[in-house]
Amino acid sequence: MKKILLRTVCFVLVAVFAAVLSGCGKNEDLPAFEALVCGRVFDGEDVTSCGIIIENADTHEKKFDVTDYFGRFDIRLKKGEYTLTFLKDSQFTPEKLEVRVESEASLNLPDIRLTKLFDLSAYGYYSADLHQHSIYSDGKNTPLDMYLYNAAMGYGFAALSDHDSVDGNGEFISVAERTGAVTVIGGVEISSSDKGHINALGTANTYNNKFASADDVKASIARAKSDGAYVQINHPARGGGKGFAYIDDLPEFGFDGYELWNGRNAPSPLSGTNLQAKNIWFDNLNNGFYIPATAGSDNHGFAEQNVGMPRTYVRASDTTVEGFMQAIKAGRSFLSNGPVIIAETEGKSYGETVSPGEKEFLLKARYNAVIGKVNVLVNGETVLSFDAEGMSFTRNEALTLEAGDYVVTEIIAPDGGYALSNPIFCA
Repeated sequence: MKKILLRTVCFVLVAVFAAVLSGCGKNEDLPAFEALVCGRVFDGEDVTSCGIIIENADTHEKKFDVTDYFGRFDIRLKKGEYTLTFLKDSQFTPEKLEVRVESEASLNLPDIRLTKLFDLSAYGYYSADLHQHSIYSDGKNTPLDMYLYNAAMGYGFAALSDHDSVDGNGEFISVAERTGAVTVIGGVEISSSDKGHINALGTANTYNNKFASADDVKASIARAKSDGAYVQINHPARGGGKGFAYIDDLPEFGFDGYELWNGRNAPSPLSGTNLQAKNIWFDNLNNGFYIPATAGSDNHGFAEQNVGMPRTYVRASDTTVEGFMQAIKAGRSFLSNGPVIIAETEGKSYGETVSPGEKEFLLKARYNAVIGKVNVLVNGETVLSFDAEGMSFTRNEALTLEAGDYVVTEIIAPDGGYALSNPIFCA
């Protein structure tokens, strides 16, 4: 009996050993190792946080991550070759680094130094995102992670607007108070099932979203405004009940802002529902009704929805919440996914008014890629157009304006970059 048992055990051991041998050399049957890739990112001599695009050289699969607040990163990568792209916003040149992972040993990369091409704050501008979500509604990131992402990507001002929830606002605001890198504001996206979505920023309350009529919408707007909130219509031309059901009567509702460019729609207002929203905005302008335009990422998870998202670039002399919101309400801003476009005359710019007559406009454009087409529109029609082949463009041009005219500037870049300003008015 013992001999039989011994032979059985030996047979099993031999079978197991043979199975192991038969698997040798087949990498697909072995667990893939990962190596820790580490380093730091600098802006000049100072550490800075930033975003990182990780692209596999073989599969071209891309992932996105951010450094910590102090510019440190540690990424786990499987065996292979990768391109790491370190980036913030269009003020900086993205830096690329080729990395080869050959073993499980940690890789300490040389310091990454981002090159700053221009300083937006020197022109009085800061970028803002007025439309973001966290795990407290249908987003994938915590409010803390959303804040770190905003800091890494160079935002000056950011809002959290979860669907019908303000539960994440406290965390979002408290981390900002501890670091001071980004001015933030909490809010809520009032999300109707079929009448549209409305941002109320600067409030700790939620509001009725069961809209049966236009009066119901107006009542929720009135309540939010009585709480001191900034109220904006989001993605007004989107389908599926998420666009604004009463868009033909927009002037009746008293919105403070109009999300002309939504990051979850077309890449720019040159196509799709963002183009429809832009056309509606111009139609209202031409009919004498002005509502300041904004852009928002509508970010539901920065790993999937990260670079190339539109921002509202705000000219604010006061970088408090009150200063930013006052500037946004006044339309002292332009919308862009990268290119910077500034127009000034007689010390006045977007959201401001000049007197009739011949004016000399100073046009400035900056980008970290080729700028492309720079357009000046009067009353919605292009009257001046220039080709800017570099990353910096400055030009003085004369325009004769009459009372009632408005001037808007635009950039159409060859890499998909786009910018559109709020108007300068003539009265």
